[in-house]
Amino acid sequence: MADLKEARRLLDRPYRFRGRVVIGRGLGRQLGWPTANLQVDGRKFLPLEGVYAALAWRVGVAEGPMAAVMNLGPQPTVDPTAPSAVEVHLLDRQLDLVEASLVVEPISLLRRQERFADLAALTSQIARDAQRARQIFAAASAGRIGVGESPTDEQGDGSEQQDA
Repeated sequence: MADLKEARRLLDRPYRFRGRVVIGRGLGRQLGWPTANLQVDGRKFLPLEGVYAALAWRVGVAEGPMAAVMNLGPQPTVDPTAPSAVEVHLLDRQLDLVEASLVVEPISLLRRQERFADLAALTSQIARDAQRARQIFAAASAGRIGVGESPTDEQGDGSEQQDA
């Protein structure tokens, strides 16, 4: 699933996946970048590991998409031995999402995973990632690029379109 455009072509819709938000260690919050840590079905095909501009929707909540930055993969700076993770930081929104189900649509790969010298360097890079994601979403809202539509089925919960 490295190529999001190819996935969209093959699926005839945007690639999306669903996960349940679980409690993490809180390091993202301590660094100023709180994340929703997603527990995703291990049988899902996920995109290439990296950092993405993404959209997120709460399942069962009537609201539009939320712009986000998503980290998918290991956390080499924080804990190189930890298993891969899916973490979503909502841009310019703070919500308590623990136990919520989220549908996530990766929009654009911002960068591959990398290890930073320390948490300060990681935090600076996250800020750059967030700024780049905001630019992508600003271009989308100006009509210069297309971004996904709300993942709803007839019941409005996204259950028909969230999975690849």
